[in-house]
Amino acid sequence: MKRLILFAILILTLSTSISAQWTSDPTVNTMIVDTTGEQDLPKSVSCPDGSTYISWFDSRGGSYAVYMQRLNADGVKLWGSQGLLISNNPQSTSLVDYSLTCDAANNAIVAFTDMRSGDLDVFAYKISPSGEFLWGSKRRYPFLGNRI
Repeated sequence: MKRLILFAILILTLSTSISAQWTSDPTVNTMIVDTTGEQDLPKSVSCPDGSTYISWFDSRGGSYAVYMQRLNADGVKLWGSQGLLISNNPQSTSLVDYSLTCDAANNAIVAFTDMRSGDLDVFAYKISPSGEFLWGSKRRYPFLGNRI
């Protein structure tokens, strides 16, 4: 009987440590994406449900694209190991600051500039917790011009 209880405790301990991704050691980073190219200008935001969105500009395809990852409260990646491609539209020759926030329904809203229209315009995306594009594939705010 003692062996059965010890075995059950061991299984529970291992299964808990396997699913948790956030490190308990502050000197060890939690890997969000491991790929080629550069991953620049990362931003993160916590949501009401305890999940976290992380976005970044990524050059793995040769030019910069915007990617995002969602982690649950335990730090488990929810959108695959490489993240979710948000936009691979042409970027300016230099990257600028951008915005990432989470609304009350745990949707991510990310706004940034790109050159898809030939001019530097602001575009915003609303992404659901499941990775669905709630505002369609793009939303353009040309009235903002070069400002964020």
